[in-house]
Amino acid sequence: MTPRRPEDWPAEEKLKTFIKWIFWAAAVLAGVFTMGSESAIGREPAGWDLLQQGGLVVLIRHAAAPGFGDPPHFRLGDCTTQRNLCEEGRRQARALGESFRRRKIPSGSFTG
Repeated sequence: MTPRRPEDWPAEEKLKTFIKWIFWAAAVLAGVFTMGSESAIGREPAGWDLLQQGGLVVLIRHAAAPGFGDPPHFRLGDCTTQRNLCEEGRRQARALGESFRRRKIPSGSFTG
C-alpha cells in the first residue's frame, strides 16, 4: 500500500493529526521547562538553559483570548477578522517576551 500524502487526507484526519502534534509539542515543552530544578544559588531551570543554547523551536499557541475558535470567514493575514488577545492576554504575551529577552534566548525563523 502506498502511503497517502497529508494533502490527500480528509479534513477530519488532518485536524486529528494536527491536534496530536500540538499535544505532543506541549508535552515536550512542559518537559523542557520542568527539567531540573532551581539550585540553592538561584540558577535558572535547565529548560531555560537549553533554550539559551539556541537551535530549538518553541511552539506557543497564544495567550488569553476570550471565546473559542476564530469567527466565520477569518483570514490569517488580517488580524481584524480573527479572535484577538484580551488585555490580560496582551499582558501575558508582553511578560513572556520579556522573559525571553531577559534570559537572552536567541530567536530566528524557519520554514517547514
